Amino acid sequence: MTVKGENILLFQRIIPEYRKAIFRYLHNSLGIIVCYSDYTKDMKSVSLDFPSENISKIYYGKSQTAILQNPLPKIFKYKPKIIISEGSTSYGTVWLLVLFRLFFRYKLIIWSHGVKSHQSNAPFQGFSGKLRLFLFNTADAILLYSKTPLKVLSGIVNNPTKIFVAENSIDTDAMNRLYQKLNDKGKYAVKSELGWKHTYNLIFVGRLLKSKGLQQIVEIFELLPVDFDTALHIIGDGPEMSFIKEKAIHNSKIFCYGACFNDEQIGKYFYAADLLLMPKAVGLTIVHAFSFGCPIVSCENVPGDSLSRHGPEFEYLINNVNGIIVENDSILIASQIVELLKDTERYDFFSEQALNIEKKVSMEKMSEGFKNAINYLSNK
Repeated sequence: MTVKGENILLFQRIIPEYRKAIFRYLHNSLGIIVCYSDYTKDMKSVSLDFPSENISKIYYGKSQTAILQNPLPKIFKYKPKIIISEGSTSYGTVWLLVLFRLFFRYKLIIWSHGVKSHQSNAPFQGFSGKLRLFLFNTADAILLYSKTPLKVLSGIVNNPTKIFVAENSIDTDAMNRLYQKLNDKGKYAVKSELGWKHTYNLIFVGRLLKSKGLQQIVEIFELLPVDFDTALHIIGDGPEMSFIKEKAIHNSKIFCYGACFNDEQIGKYFYAADLLLMPKAVGLTIVHAFSFGCPIVSCENVPGDSLSRHGPEFEYLINNVNGIIVENDSILIASQIVELLKDTERYDFFSEQALNIEKKVSMEKMSEGFKNAINYLSNK
């Protein structure tokens, strides 16, 4: 039987906007209470409509995950039987939770990417790798973002039966309802509402970080034929914003919208767009795009470029089915974009296949992974 209510805490650094729906779902279905800290000053904090606990933090390094929180007040308050923690080794709080477990006797679930794609052949190398393996071995259960690292991890950790998968997702049910609403209007009408006048529209949605390859995205766009009537729409904010704004000043086909947290507005962008252009660091945005029938153009990971590695969600992209995976060459990518958009039959097939994402991932299926890990510990 699943332990519910105040018996389960989940420790996070922050709660991004895209995580609100799943954390609300986890609370409603499993009674999980999320303990989190506020954003840094350059990121907008979110308002929450479900029970949660805000905790103070300090940064002890340059990494965004190098955060230390004090979990003790919440442990005393809730007396949890199970604690779930994100599993970055630089997340200082997770090590406090490992230590405090000796005194408070709760079970600890590590929620993690597991093994990154570029490390599959030689996982857990070096000091950081060995530290991660120690964390996995000391955990009572491991919850992975995707199935890809499961096989590798199962052959290495001390007890493979404690590994579970909660495939990363957003609220695909809500996205599907919005898609149906927009589809009733039609693509031409939605493009008109947005003021999009070009024949083809490429889109990027996410934090404007160097690791996302914004400069390459603009380079690819500028390599498209002059007579190929295409616009590039950038939705997001971050350190690369000044670069994008400068490019938009000198190129009337580049549009910069800033950050957007309105689900309906973002849905319109994805629905009206023809392709999501994201050569590097693909993450949950792929689920968002697919939910509106927007295929993706991306690349294999670049050797030696660890900062731009794709997230586990990259496995949802099936080459020549719901998008294309191209060699990381801007000229080649540009030519592939033109070829795909000109081939309407092939493009329509990609778009239809992208919409099938709802059959693969959902909040319900993701929650099931959490439930399986919790039940495993509850029954021990």
